[in-house]
Amino acid sequence: MNKILKTLLIVFATICILLSAIVLTVLWGIHKHEKAYQPRWSYGALMSLASGFDDYRKQNGVWPADINQLVKFRPDLYPATTDSYSHAIILIPYNDAVGYGELISYGRDGKPGGDNKFDRDIIVRFPMETETNAEWNKQIGERFKHPLSQ
Repeated sequence: MNKILKTLLIVFATICILLSAIVLTVLWGIHKHEKAYQPRWSYGALMSLASGFDDYRKQNGVWPADINQLVKFRPDLYPATTDSYSHAIILIPYNDAVGYGELISYGRDGKPGGDNKFDRDIIVRFPMETETNAEWNKQIGERFKHPLSQ
């Protein structure tokens, strides 16, 4: 009886170790998958804010002075005021001379520039309906179509 009990305990312990290894592998895969999507989520936040800037101008005839003014107008945009790395979105106000304003995520490192897909800047332009800005935003978005294949 004692030998059978020992054998059962060894089998049970082995199964527990194997299941733990499988669970940890799955959790690590989910973690890596989520990290791969962070630039895409930041791009989505920038596009949401850009749309909000357009809405604000249509309703008020002027561009909001800052992101806080936009959020007072559209409180639903508050979550988009930070990128997926918890860095504040940077606003370059609309400039008539160039015909656009910009919303910027500096990526994972939170610094201008960046030399990999996680650290490089993501820049979205508004107003979104102009052809050049729409094309710019589309090209930026192309970088984030399938993050796991990059």
